[in-house]
Amino acid sequence: MKLFTRKPKGKASVAVKEIVIVEGNEDTILRLPSFPTGCPFISIITSGKFSVLKGQEQHSAHSYLSGQFLTPFMLEMPLEDRALNIQIKPLKLPLIFRQNPFEFYDKQIPLELINLELTRRLEDCLASSQKSENVLDSVEKIMDEVVSFNRCPDERASAAWWEILHAKGDIRIMEVSDHVSLSPRRLQQIFKESIGITAKGFARIARLQNHTLRSLKGSDKFSFMPDSYFDQAHFIHDVAQQTGMTPTEFAKFLGRSPHKFAYVKSNLFSQYQ
Repeated sequence: MKLFTRKPKGKASVAVKEIVIVEGNEDTILRLPSFPTGCPFISIITSGKFSVLKGQEQHSAHSYLSGQFLTPFMLEMPLEDRALNIQIKPLKLPLIFRQNPFEFYDKQIPLELINLELTRRLEDCLASSQKSENVLDSVEKIMDEVVSFNRCPDERASAAWWEILHAKGDIRIMEVSDHVSLSPRRLQQIFKESIGITAKGFARIARLQNHTLRSLKGSDKFSFMPDSYFDQAHFIHDVAQQTGMTPTEFAKFLGRSPHKFAYVKSNLFSQYQ
């Protein structure tokens, strides 16, 4: 497999964190868990369809939008040609789809059901004869045109999001609400409306993502309990809920180079550290 990445520099950079293209071959079939990252994303494939399995539900699509989620889902795709992934910044989903992020919570929705024109443009672009480097250029131009500033995120939600990110998830919601002068209940409501999950849920994702990234960089041992957790049982429960694995199984999974690369590229703190 070959990977091509692009961090947008134009108008799209306001809403898009990164654009990634993966090239495969006729024998490539990927079946991987998709973990919570704190960011919505769009995925598109040119050959066959994605198969998304979550609990007892399963559906297929050439392209889909994933909103915020707190538990993993399984993703299978035949990568005979190439696939596209567009990572959207946590607060910026309304700049692309004009809808409240909480409407997409815990959902992986066929993209054509949300924006048919955007779906066709991105799918045609990915299926074209252009080289992947040139497809990245074209996708960035499309997203430049799509991003609109008609709906800006709530400033209080933005401030709360930054407080949680700056604390790497190791902060009580009461502290966050004090910083933004809101009651904890009102903070949770505004945060969910603006980002798609509650502030508490986002803090859990940020805490585990920070610890995992530090572990992958050699700063921490993943099997050890980080300071930001109450006890070992709390840590094990959080890892299991977000990954479906034990800490040892998750560390082993990320020990494989492709898995590690994908996790680091989608990690919240890869952009902000």
